[in-house]
Amino acid sequence: MVSCVNLLPPPEDLAFLRTAHEIYIKNSKFPEALALAIRIGEPELIAKDFKAPGNPLMKRQLAYILARAQTPIDWVQEQSEDENEMDPVEMPEDLLECLSNTKLSSHFKAFGKEVGAEEARTLEEVYKSHLEPARSMAAVDSARANLAGTFVNAFVNAGFGNDKLMVTAEEGNSWIYKNKDHGMLSAAASLGLSLLWDTDLGLSQVDKYTYAEDEYIKVSWSAACNWYLALWNSH
Repeated sequence: MVSCVNLLPPPEDLAFLRTAHEIYIKNSKFPEALALAIRIGEPELIAKDFKAPGNPLMKRQLAYILARAQTPIDWVQEQSEDENEMDPVEMPEDLLECLSNTKLSSHFKAFGKEVGAEEARTLEEVYKSHLEPARSMAAVDSARANLAGTFVNAFVNAGFGNDKLMVTAEEGNSWIYKNKDHGMLSAAASLGLSLLWDTDLGLSQVDKYTYAEDEYIKVSWSAACNWYLALWNSH
């Protein structure tokens, strides 16, 4: 039923979503119901679904779903029944952590460790350069090859904050300075992807490039911040 919604014109698509939502609620399928409530986009419905389950573990799961959708926390914050009390009821700390995604980085790194993917991989390991026939001449760095290496390094090591080209490189030996112009901009911005969700290490690593003399590196600061703060729901 839900899969047909994309094929329907308004307002029939919304009617299908509401009907499917009611079916999920009646069958205590709270995560599925909440996903549809977010899709419908009504704060009251989202808050009602979030408060529905009594199981604290299910409540945390719903909180993670809301955080993933970057739903404002005040949408699900309970208000005091006292008319004279305007402040919202204090939310349990564990739920607040889930809703704000403050532990997202540590959870991701723990998952990477569990599946054996937390170790930083170099470009040689990704490209499997050791399997290539030996060359008579040393490979010459090119702007295009370095730019490709920037994206490969960032996406392969995203979120772990330990890549060897950017994060753990010695001062002055960063991958940024092996690029030029827009290549430098991409390299500096890729730092935010390597430090994805890490609000502790991310700021100190990215902030130092705001004092760089090169304008391309300075411009990349905003892009890098947007990357490492992605999905961090502080409001």
